[in-house]
Amino acid sequence: MEAAIVEKRGFKNRPDLHKLVLYIAEFLGLEIVRIFIGKPTEEFCKKWYEAHSKKDFFKELVSFMSGDENMFIVVKGGPDVVKKVRMLVDVVRILFEVSSKSADNVIHGSGSDEDANKEVGLIIDWLKS
Repeated sequence: MEAAIVEKRGFKNRPDLHKLVLYIAEFLGLEIVRIFIGKPTEEFCKKWYEAHSKKDFFKELVSFMSGDENMFIVVKGGPDVVKKVRMLVDVVRILFEVSSKSADNVIHGSGSDEDANKEVGLIIDWLKS
C-alpha cells in the first residue's frame, strides 16, 4: 500500500521541513517510493481537493496550491501506511507550532486508504503526462 505526503507551497523556504519529513518517515518505517517537485495545475488541484469543492474556501485553496511548486512524496509502509502518514503529519505540525513557526497549511498526508489511492494515482498520472 502507498500513500502521499505533500510539503506544500513555499517548502523551498523551509529546508528544515524537508529534513524533518524525511527523518520522521524513516523513523516510522516508511519507504520513499518517489519524490516529485512540481507546480500543479488548477485542474490537478481541483481533482485533489474535490471533497472540498462545495466549501467557501475551495477556490482560494486551489489558487494557493497551484500558485507555486509543491513537493510530492509517495511512500510505502505496509497495511498501516496511512496511519503512519497521519502520525508524521501530526508530529510535523506540532513541531512547527512549538518552534513558533507557522504550521498552517505546511503539510498534507493521505487521510484514508481511499484518499491514498486517489492521491497516489493523481501523482502518477501527472508524472506520465
